[in-house]
Amino acid sequence: MRQLSWIIALSCAWPSAACAQSTDSRTSEAPAAADLSRGVTATLPPDPLATHADSLVRAGRPWPATLTLATALRTPASASPAVRLVGARAAAAWHGWSEVERILRDAPWLDVELEGEGRELLARSALERNVFAVDDARRAWAAARTDAQRAVRSVLLARAMDRANTLDSAAVFYSGAAARIAEARDWLRLRAAGVTADSGARAALLADVAREPARSRVAWTDAQGRERAGDFAGAARSYRSVGAEPAALRVEALAARDDASRSAVAERIVAFLARGPQNAEARVALDVLETLRAPLTRD
Repeated sequence: MRQLSWIIALSCAWPSAACAQSTDSRTSEAPAAADLSRGVTATLPPDPLATHADSLVRAGRPWPATLTLATALRTPASASPAVRLVGARAAAAWHGWSEVERILRDAPWLDVELEGEGRELLARSALERNVFAVDDARRAWAAARTDAQRAVRSVLLARAMDRANTLDSAAVFYSGAAARIAEARDWLRLRAAGVTADSGARAALLADVAREPARSRVAWTDAQGRERAGDFAGAARSYRSVGAEPAALRVEALAARDDASRSAVAERIVAFLARGPQNAEARVALDVLETLRAPLTRD
């Protein structure tokens, strides 16, 4: 069951990324035990209200925890760091990402207290709301105190860089996390490959993906990596190798730069539609055809 949680955590945000950075150099250490979906929580200081609310969160009752802290968090700046952190933990557990932002943003202790967990929650909130997350993720990574925290936050930082199209740096952090998190290693290698522009380096990463179900995603990841690197012809070949004709036509349309090439892609789309594809595939192909705005002959 735990391995499934890794798969879900990594696959949910697959298409997501300033300068290249190196991760912590101790990649030979034993892989960290951590949960990517929740992170590694900090030890709370003595605070009865925060301790009680946190017990509710840990018992799988985050909404009662939120209600317990509602009065204290009406004005977050007046609450203790522990209460604010637990309030954000509870909100994150019921996916209240805007509430996480409200509770934690601008807290003066984010980078120096509670092992940077508050900053990590802000990074998660930004990723979930699809807003720029690199700054929060980088600060969370810098504030990590344990190897497990550093491993989890490397993935968050890689995802943030991936979303921001800072692909070389994203690949560095995905690869560093893959060396540390055994349960997610193959999925993180896929992530690293998907943001690696160099075809040889990408192939080496994909060759190390050993087990199913991650192994079944190798050709898809190669196609996505080629597409992001601008190798549209190579991406089309990879998509076709797994039977993804609509995706192949879509990247060929991206590569079409003149009327003749656009018309050629349009004709291939018409031929594909004539074969009676499934509805979802037909919709993708029709959307691509519409973007081409190419004249079609009546045959």
